[in-house]
Amino acid sequence: MFTKGTGDKEILPEIIIDREKRLLTERLFEDSHLNSYFAVQEPLPKMNWKLLNEKKIIGKYNCTKAVVEFRGRTYTAWYTIEIPISLGPWKFNGLPGLILEVDDEKGFYKWQAKTISFNNNLSEKEILVKIQNDPKFEAISFKDYDAKKIKKVQDKIQTIKARSGGRGAQFGMMTTFEFDKEPINEYRSEMEFN
Repeated sequence: MFTKGTGDKEILPEIIIDREKRLLTERLFEDSHLNSYFAVQEPLPKMNWKLLNEKKIIGKYNCTKAVVEFRGRTYTAWYTIEIPISLGPWKFNGLPGLILEVDDEKGFYKWQAKTISFNNNLSEKEILVKIQNDPKFEAISFKDYDAKKIKKVQDKIQTIKARSGGRGAQFGMMTTFEFDKEPINEYRSEMEFN
């Protein structure tokens, strides 16, 4: 588990992929609206990559460029077939090699491999058992998590409008998910809520 600091509420999200079940679980602490721990589960997303002929070297690996549109953002990835594992950081998968670098076209998000190590001591199933069963995280589907988060945002907007005597609507008050990694998804196509 990676953390930003020493406080319990500063947990960075971590992704757990059960390749046998093709299930992705993102364990996170959502502190902007819900203030709770979640294990957000969804089928491993299918990504429709466009493979390009551009090459570059990352570390000691020859990499090839690919581009994908995923949940409202366009991402560029660099992957290597020298490590024939179809995974990468965050939710990225589906290329013919390990993704070593990926960023979105607006420059808000970037992941880059710093080191690569291979652990042959534990099987994939043993690792999953060790990390999946943490009672601190509420298991929830991606669809339900997204709906819960939007409802909380809409409730906050209504509270602010009520406290301002309805004047909030005159000022065009709204909130946006523009900076979230997934501003739209298969359950929601809007980014702004008022």
